[in-house]
Amino acid sequence: GIAGGIAYYRREFSTDNIEMEGWDEHDGIAYADTVEYRDYDVERTRLGGSLSLDFRASDSTTLYARFLRSRFEDQEYRGRLAFEMDEAPRSGTADTAHFSAEDGEIQLVRDIKDRYEEQTISSLNVGGDTFVGPWTLRYNAAWSKAREREAGSLDPVEFQREFEGPDAFEITFDYSEMVLPRYAVNADPQRAFNDPTAFAFDEIERTSLSLSEDEEFAARFDIARDVSLNEGLLTLQVGAKAREREKTYDLQVDIYDGFDGELTLADVLATPSYGLLEIGAVPSGPMMRRFFVENRQSFELNALDTRFESSVADYAVEEDIYAGYALGRYERGGLRLVGGARIERTHNDIAGNVVELIEEGGEYDGVTVDEDTVYVSGARFDRDYTDVLPSLNVRYQTEGDVLLRAGVYRSLVRPNIGQLAPRFLIEQDDDGEREGEFGNPQLKPYEAWNLDLSAEWYFDGNGVLQAGVFYKSIDNFIVDAEFEGITFNGIYADEALIPINGDEAEVRGLELNYQQALDFLPAPLDGFLVGLNYTYTDSEGSVSGYKIPLPAAAKNTFNFMLGYEKGPLSLRATAAYRDTYLDELGPSREEDRYVEDHIQYDFSAKYRLTEQFQLFAEFVNLGDEPYVAYQPGAGRKRLLQYEEYSWTGKMGFRMSF
Repeated sequence: GIAGGIAYYRREFSTDNIEMEGWDEHDGIAYADTVEYRDYDVERTRLGGSLSLDFRASDSTTLYARFLRSRFEDQEYRGRLAFEMDEAPRSGTADTAHFSAEDGEIQLVRDIKDRYEEQTISSLNVGGDTFVGPWTLRYNAAWSKAREREAGSLDPVEFQREFEGPDAFEITFDYSEMVLPRYAVNADPQRAFNDPTAFAFDEIERTSLSLSEDEEFAARFDIARDVSLNEGLLTLQVGAKAREREKTYDLQVDIYDGFDGELTLADVLATPSYGLLEIGAVPSGPMMRRFFVENRQSFELNALDTRFESSVADYAVEEDIYAGYALGRYERGGLRLVGGARIERTHNDIAGNVVELIEEGGEYDGVTVDEDTVYVSGARFDRDYTDVLPSLNVRYQTEGDVLLRAGVYRSLVRPNIGQLAPRFLIEQDDDGEREGEFGNPQLKPYEAWNLDLSAEWYFDGNGVLQAGVFYKSIDNFIVDAEFEGITFNGIYADEALIPINGDEAEVRGLELNYQQALDFLPAPLDGFLVGLNYTYTDSEGSVSGYKIPLPAAAKNTFNFMLGYEKGPLSLRATAAYRDTYLDELGPSREEDRYVEDHIQYDFSAKYRLTEQFQLFAEFVNLGDEPYVAYQPGAGRKRLLQYEEYSWTGKMGFRMSF
């Protein structure tokens, strides 16, 4: 048989965003020294196709081939107004902070990001099944490649105005509404804040090339034999699998920080569509690109910053996994028992750069540097590890339509490649302060013992009630953490963000589920469907003796579905809720990053006109629920990130042949 499909998708949307890098305290006043108001406008296009071939080679053998190709294009414009305050506020209250340029420089930045990105994904999967008497053979080989590329993005183009001195500029931030910090300009004698001619060109970061490639080859073979045993069926099965993966990233950035002539915000002016509050003018993406292309020879390249930014992100990671397993499956009446073990051997070859920017007067290898200098050295790590993963699962079907399940098994989750990449970004100012972001090639995989117990009751032929409990004992969970005054892989930083392994963690939980078709109701109500599920998760981990909830582990999650299925019509209304969860560790509990609780309402409708033709409509986030991240602070939440998306609607048709 032959089957295939083509899908096309195009979407335009915008996002309003607020971000604050962190919070400090001075004389009892809590404040953020950097506040950014961001306006995103995005156009996204996706085109994909698939082809599936099935061939019966003989009465005992079936072969197949599956091919998938997808292309994704994304054009993003992001206008931004940013406030950067060098000194603590002059005065304030529990809800406000007042800054004056007399105490220290206040910098205002208005910029635009013009980023075009394209992604392609290709995969080929071939294999087959052969049945010979009591023997079953399954074999498969697969290849996939993902590629993400940028070339020519202007990310960002900055225009700035600096205020310093008596009566130059004063501003007050009002934090009383946690998700929407407001600002008021108190003193601006030159009226520069809203004057685009007062914002001079500062810098362009042009991405000459950003190329990420991820390629994987995999093959597996399984063989099983059925044996009659004690009025039941015993299946003995063994298999092997190999997976070889390589992911690389190459970044080339040109940084221009001067212009031979006059260039201000007024030359490339645009009006933002920002909906949270008034932020004034920002640069126009298309106008700025046109100006850059026509006047590129007049922009001045900063060779030092170009070398720094073009070196910090490059990496190459190979991950090869070779595995074998053996299992036995026994079925008799309502009983099914499956037990076995899997052995996995993992090899990593990891390469990246250590990049250090030493400013004039700083030291490198004990030598004082006469001018700002970037030092780049290679870093390479090899490692191998082996894991044994046993499992035992029991399934029992009672005579009363109740299904019981129990399982105990060991699981493994490897770090993602971006976390493993040995990227060491260090910036040092002329005071010797060093800030860094690190990859961690020493990350261990997340390992866990798991215990699951559940019961399912199928009633009336149209409904199910399920209840289950679970327990996990975890070693080496992974969390992003901020550190102060740390030496990591021989490199010292006063402040650093590093993904690390925690010590041990435990997770306990409860799952409840109810689904039913209400076909016992009179027509036309007999088409209604209802679904409800709830999960409770209690987690606790330890990082250097510091007790935390596990990252991304919400305590309560809840989903509700009301549907209707009758004839050609299909309707679904859903609500999904999750609790607040820990996202990232800070230097102290008050500086940890949390993501606020979230509830989302969606609706979809489908109508089949013929067997081949269907109309559909989908609406997502009808309640306009935002994304909110914050620090707990001392006595109140402190905003780190707020994003408002509004709702999304999608309508179209599907054809099948």
